[in-house]
Amino acid sequence: VVDFQADEGVVSVAFCAQSSLNSAIFVPPNPIDDPEGTFRSMAENITSPMRETGQVRLVATADDIADASVDAILLNNILGCQATLENVEMIAATAGRVVKQGGHVIITVPNAHGGEFSSYSCSNLPPKNAHGSTYDFQMRGEDAVFKNLYLSVKGLRELFKRHGFDTLVGTPVMDQ
Repeated sequence: VVDFQADEGVVSVAFCAQSSLNSAIFVPPNPIDDPEGTFRSMAENITSPMRETGQVRLVATADDIADASVDAILLNNILGCQATLENVEMIAATAGRVVKQGGHVIITVPNAHGGEFSSYSCSNLPPKNAHGSTYDFQMRGEDAVFKNLYLSVKGLRELFKRHGFDTLVGTPVMDQ
């Protein structure tokens, strides 16, 4: 599985810890989004044990991943942070390039219309069908408020279909 820009490698490590047969490629955020190299440094530290076993590989960018070489790509709460639909389109194209025929894109997005959650809250929400609009996203306990893209199910389905993915199945994930 490719773990794409979502965290510091914790999902890659958790996935690989489930079975010695699992492997992950972790793609840290782009250098422009990590000017001090903080995410990269944290990823190097967190993934170190799994990199020693060969289960996790860190790469500089998705360009370092061969075409049609992975079973799945995980986009864990990262699409809403991309600022524009054009950036989301580029990520979908990357997914279409690196995932094997019949492979999967696993997308998680905040449930913006669901109200308050244990780790975040959303406000200034657009209507549920306003694919590409923005809303305010704030992590619990933090002062900073970020603009997130609102990505509708219909919009995501159409976008990923253009890049070779046939079905989008929605599965609600409980907050706790």
